[in-house]
Amino acid sequence: MATSIFKIALKSKVKDTLTPFKGTVVGRTQFLFGCVRYAVQSDKLEEGKRGTPQWFDESQLKVSTAAEEKAGVFKFSLGDDVKDTITPFAGVVTARTEMINSTPRYGVQSRVLQKGAPANAEWMDEEQIVLVKKSTVEKAAPAGSPRQGPRPDAQRRADYSR
Repeated sequence: MATSIFKIALKSKVKDTLTPFKGTVVGRTQFLFGCVRYAVQSDKLEEGKRGTPQWFDESQLKVSTAAEEKAGVFKFSLGDDVKDTITPFAGVVTARTEMINSTPRYGVQSRVLQKGAPANAEWMDEEQIVLVKKSTVEKAAPAGSPRQGPRPDAQRRADYSR
């Protein structure tokens, strides 16, 4: 059985450590340079409707009831060069997401600049892309390492309630 790259299983009950928000993990995304985020669906209705899932960093969530982990295996690795099977679009996998009720999706960043700047990543279903070349991108520290964020010296403070 494959091991998961995520610390929190889909369908786990979690609580935000900074606010009273709590709910169920319905999706999760891993980014190329170490960030892992989770989509959490509130267990409460807002004016009789389901609310929009909210996204949180992995280190911001506390698991209250863990769900059994399924072996989530992605077909493509972060940093792989892939291409769309329908259009000429090609690029590098910079993120990958799995949701509880859909196929894995990949954020694919074009290596071509648009008007002198990097273009936004395009999100594609796993079945719509093919491998061009295995990863040659040097990745940052693995997800869950003590330091995450845009600054290499960023560290989380122990208490925000001052």
